Amino acid sequence: RAYGIAGVLRLKSGPYLLLIIEATVVAKIQGNYVYEVKKVEALPVLEKKGMRGVDEKMVKADKAMVAAVENELTNGVYFSYKMDLTRNLQRRMQHPRAEGLWSVVDSRFLWNGFILKELIDRQHKGWVLPLVCGYFTARDTIVKEKTVRISMLSRRSSRRAGARYHARGMDEKGNVANYVETEMIVETEFFQGTIRKSNTCPHPCTSFVIVRGSPPVFFEQKPDPKQYKPKLNLRRRTNPSLAPFRAHFVSLVRQFGKVSIVNLVEKKGSEAVVGQMYEKLFENMMPAEDVVSAAERDHQSSITLPGAAGGGGGEGRKGVTTMRRYKPGLLSRGVLAISRDDVHFYWFDFHTECKKMRFDRISLLLDQAKEDIDEMRFFSNLFLDDVRAVPEEVIEQLREEREERGGEEGESERGTEKEKEKEKEEEKEREG
Repeated sequence: RAYGIAGVLRLKSGPYLLLIIEATVVAKIQGNYVYEVKKVEALPVLEKKGMRGVDEKMVKADKAMVAAVENELTNGVYFSYKMDLTRNLQRRMQHPRAEGLWSVVDSRFLWNGFILKELIDRQHKGWVLPLVCGYFTARDTIVKEKTVRISMLSRRSSRRAGARYHARGMDEKGNVANYVETEMIVETEFFQGTIRKSNTCPHPCTSFVIVRGSPPVFFEQKPDPKQYKPKLNLRRRTNPSLAPFRAHFVSLVRQFGKVSIVNLVEKKGSEAVVGQMYEKLFENMMPAEDVVSAAERDHQSSITLPGAAGGGGGEGRKGVTTMRRYKPGLLSRGVLAISRDDVHFYWFDFHTECKKMRFDRISLLLDQAKEDIDEMRFFSNLFLDDVRAVPEEVIEQLREEREERGGEEGESERGTEKEKEKEKEEEKEREG
């Protein structure tokens, strides 16, 4: 028995078909089961040419590669037959799937994209099963005697992925290491019936998204068996870092509108040099009049929304980037101006401020970013154009609020008309 095909792996000794032979249900999100891959088996597919020209050394090397891939695909990897795990709720609602899950996946979070290519190219699209690396879970709770399901979905980017100390900072395209998008979905049973007739979300739910990743700076941290925490070294110290840095944030502003950066690296010690460069690049990116050139926009169009500011999975939450509301059509003007109002930067030395388990001092950061936090929004499917089966009490409340606003507007308009009539009378008196 197999749960699906993870892909086709082509090696020197021949192709291997990667089958998911063990999986367990870990969550039910929006009515769809989410499975975690537990075991993958690689089946050799003997081609017509057979094994000619393949020696034992080559076969041994290929077996080691197969074992590594099998292990990688069982390390926090998930899939769903009906729900696109690569996209958050808002994007799924705006662009429902057409031919199949593979047709609308976000390539950033598609973990088996490379090994699926052969199946797609050969038009075996019915066998394509998108895999996502990260963490997925769901829990039910009771709020005011109503059942509420809270789901946590973390998607890890396949771009600039790597183990701790081997993947750090950003690349030439602005992709950052260990970039993760985390989404919290809250589903309720408050409404009877279906709000939107779509398998993307069969009942009322809301979504809040944050992203994080390694600091968008060119740096490295080579493993050293003699040191528990290897030294950080900058690979570049001048302007060549600015173009990918800007591309990184242009991408985020394209997707989310306004961006709030929280940089949690230490202000002293070995990490300080990375934090200082981060701050310097941010300042250099934001002159008084800063407009992205056409060349930079063309460069950015080749990379789909790269990573965000922050620290990687093994970096101890260095730099979480929190997104604000999504503004559709923000770039319809063709030229994107990044101003200080679009991107805010906060440097909070987490380890110093919260040492000795003083996590209550996070309040210092919350106070600094209060204005940004107050403006943050979440996505909801409750009031879309095709809302159905909304309770009468909710409809009545909305109607009353609308009438109140209408009454206020009417009084304002009547007041304006009286003022105009009074002005006309005064003019006539002066003319007389």
